[in-house]
Amino acid sequence: MSKRPIKSPTHYVTLMVYDPQEIYEMMKVNDFYYFDELRVNLGSARVKLFRDNPYCVKCGVKGTEYRLQRHGKERNDAIPHLNMYGYDNANQEVLMTKDHIIPKSKGGRNDISNYQTLCFICNANKADKVE
Repeated sequence: MSKRPIKSPTHYVTLMVYDPQEIYEMMKVNDFYYFDELRVNLGSARVKLFRDNPYCVKCGVKGTEYRLQRHGKERNDAIPHLNMYGYDNANQEVLMTKDHIIPKSKGGRNDISNYQTLCFICNANKADKVE
């Protein structure tokens, strides 16, 4: 398995980077992956959503890599999780997000049928609108 440590410019600390196919192959074997004795959920709704559609439904940015990350350096005890990133037309990295099609604030459910892939920018622009 090819892994490479990198630094992340976000508020996350990146521990490792994975090709999406590596994650999807691991999912076939187990819903969990262990990193330094910490359990990482491979079967989360976000990972399944990105597996089924890695493209932002608004702008078309494609998620091309998973990063095993945890929140900020001051929280070394934070449990790592997988985030997907892609690159926009200006070659700027962008975080992919799991968006509620019908926002929770408008009665939307936490269900895979109510999720869509949006890049961070499109998700911020959508806010709590139903589009």
